[in-house]
Amino acid sequence: MNKYHYKNNAFKQKNHVATSRRIVFVIILLIILVALGIGIERLYTRKTENKVITSEAKSSIQASAINVFKSKYFQFQADTSWVEVAGESNENKYAYRSMRGPLVEHDLFIYVNAAPPDTAVSRVQPANVKDKKELVVNAPLSEHCRSSVPKGVPLNVTRLSLGGVTFNCRPDSALFTVLVAEPNDSQVIKMQRPDGSSIQFTIIYRDLTANPTGSKLKPIAESFQVR
Repeated sequence: MNKYHYKNNAFKQKNHVATSRRIVFVIILLIILVALGIGIERLYTRKTENKVITSEAKSSIQASAINVFKSKYFQFQADTSWVEVAGESNENKYAYRSMRGPLVEHDLFIYVNAAPPDTAVSRVQPANVKDKKELVVNAPLSEHCRSSVPKGVPLNVTRLSLGGVTFNCRPDSALFTVLVAEPNDSQVIKMQRPDGSSIQFTIIYRDLTANPTGSKLKPIAESFQVR
């Protein structure tokens, strides 16, 4: 009888130990699974946050890539390479430059109710006024006006018409100088301010790069509005 009780007790002890081990194993397995779940969730959260941060950064960069230049008479948009040149600006003339490091690559001069000292240019950019308050650019930038000067005519400043714009052509100029004007013979852009008063602008642009194309002019002209 004692031998039977001993074996029975031994069997119960072994069974208890085996059961305890299984419980411990299950608990450890649950802990590992929970830890893995938490780790995966945190990793997903970090990736999501990174995506949001990256998206916000890109939006910020895109938004900050454009500057809005404003005077009390007009406003326009240009990329961040442009700056206003206060030393060359006054009540009737506003000067802007596009820089690449210390190099000047583009110039923009806007005259308000005043004529520039020299209106002779090598090209024109026709533009129309919409609702008396903003510019619309549909026509292309012209070629150098020398190609339109009749043969045999001296290469002096000549009155020509390109794209419907009548202007003073400087056929011997090596500069990429553009007059932005309405298709007429006035060389000025006429608009109406919000208070109902009339105003005139003369816009002259220069591309000073080694291989000029005038690519920075159109976005400026298309965003030009009276104030």
